[in-house]
Amino acid sequence: MVISFMIINNYFDKKYIELTEDKLIFYRFFGNQTLELKKIRGAYMDDKYNIKILYGKKVKSYRVVNISEGDKPLLKVLIEILNNDKTVFFSENKNLSPWIFGCYIVPMTINNLMDFKSIYSCIFWIIIAIGMIISIYDATYYSNNIFIYNNNLIIVENRLGKNKEYYPNKDKYKFEYNISNYTYSFKPSKNKTIVIPSNITYPVYYKEKLVELYNISNNM
Repeated sequence: MVISFMIINNYFDKKYIELTEDKLIFYRFFGNQTLELKKIRGAYMDDKYNIKILYGKKVKSYRVVNISEGDKPLLKVLIEILNNDKTVFFSENKNLSPWIFGCYIVPMTINNLMDFKSIYSCIFWIIIAIGMIISIYDATYYSNNIFIYNNNLIIVENRLGKNKEYYPNKDKYKFEYNISNYTYSFKPSKNKTIVIPSNITYPVYYKEKLVELYNISNNM
């Protein structure tokens, strides 16, 4: 029997997120998403209730806007548990768009709706289409150029396993802050930019670490 350490419910008081002894489970109507705790290297959440999890060599994204009001404080506790090593990470904003997937599933659904005259068949295919698009959107994969800042060392990991290290005040790179859209940007080279949002809610120290890195990088 698996013992639950934490359960976060949704608006309907149904199980939405569960933290067990060895797993993190996101419960969804069209299928649950299960992650192994031993593969989770870090996590953070922004002010739009998007949770990003560094999972092995990938970053997975979950939108958790349906949290029960009474359980929202538990999100802070959850993120702190998942980010026990206090690793600050971000990834390039390149992900599998639900619209690309929709270009395939929507025409297929329309085609099936035209073939079936039964109202039940129509309802079935509409539900399948909506469910699959939501599932893709709710567990987006990020895999290109993951930015990690820990112990005054910047590491950029890519999906080919070729990691590169950067040391503040020692290596040539640019770590800038854009006032117009409130984001940081890390430029290890002319052709590569990793945009880092500053609207992180949890963990709280994320913003402090970014300010620290900005000050070190700009000799402030």
